[in-house]
Amino acid sequence: MKRINFFRILFFGFVLFSVTNTFAQRSKVSVGVSPVLLMDGYGGTAHINFHHKMTDFIQANVFIGLSNKEVASSNVEYPNDNYLFNLGYFTTLFSSPDKGISLFLGGGASLGLEHINQGNLELSDGSILLSEGGFVYGGFASLDLDWFLNESLSLTLPVNGFYHPNSNIDEAMFFVGVGIRYYIN
Repeated sequence: MKRINFFRILFFGFVLFSVTNTFAQRSKVSVGVSPVLLMDGYGGTAHINFHHKMTDFIQANVFIGLSNKEVASSNVEYPNDNYLFNLGYFTTLFSSPDKGISLFLGGGASLGLEHINQGNLELSDGSILLSEGGFVYGGFASLDLDWFLNESLSLTLPVNGFYHPNSNIDEAMFFVGVGIRYYIN
């Protein structure tokens, strides 16, 4: 009789452990990359997430945006590149473990370099730019949709907006992308 109770307790303990692991957080760290489309160019982002608990995480990411701007009066285009480091906090807006989908909302600080016309102040039509770029700072906001392919891999759809009040070209910048995220166990 004692032997049967021991095995029942062992069995229920195993089931309880399995169930809690099934619904627990997938990982404490995840990494990902996303190619992105800007309003007037393209770019990419690479990120690492530190999961605080099942519903939120801290994200550090690097963003590179390559775009072309146009001078309205002369239809001359010039390159405008952004190299940014972002650090922010994300929390879950919606999660459906049965379907493997989660929607996260986040935001935080953004700083980096804006590089205008490859450092040349003169455009091809002789126009003079007022700045060659420089250090930018501000913030970002993001919606991030995760669709889990398996326990350690997910497809992501990031939609981000940046605001840099000291930018010489665009104070606000938006992008959307599709990427992949790997959860490290």
